[in-house]
Amino acid sequence: MKRIFQIYQESYGALCDYVSSRIGTGSDCRDIVEEVFVCVMERCRYFKRLSQEEAFEKLKELCDEKIEKYRKWSYRQVPYDECYGVKAIIGVDAMVELKVDLENAIKKLSVEDRQILFLHYYKDCDTKTIAYQMGMSQQAVLQRMTRARQKLRRIMQKPD
Repeated sequence: MKRIFQIYQESYGALCDYVSSRIGTGSDCRDIVEEVFVCVMERCRYFKRLSQEEAFEKLKELCDEKIEKYRKWSYRQVPYDECYGVKAIIGVDAMVELKVDLENAIKKLSVEDRQILFLHYYKDCDTKTIAYQMGMSQQAVLQRMTRARQKLRRIMQKPD
């Protein structure tokens, strides 16, 4: 993890400048860079092996991917942190802790609920596609997704 912290500290400002030069707005730039570092934490084994220059180039590639997604969905009006009640820019330690807590909470869901959430949030599938793949109606997918999110909220809010 020390290597990831080092990459974060050394690259954050330069990446914000890079993204800002591509899309031009401050808060969205920080959101994109934070999302990139979440991806880095998910792939930390890969990034540990890279030199600083290689890591920065890979980070720029990830930023480009997020920028494309941002441009596709740039109509969003509500900032990320207001939607979810979480500050968009939190410390890396808190991000790691949150990721571990979320992984543990997801493990407590049923296999079908995990699969629906995975297809929706990680594969960007719409409910029609998920319904087709899972062999259920769109309404059933929406209901299961709602219940799964509610269950995750309850699990995450319980004190340890």
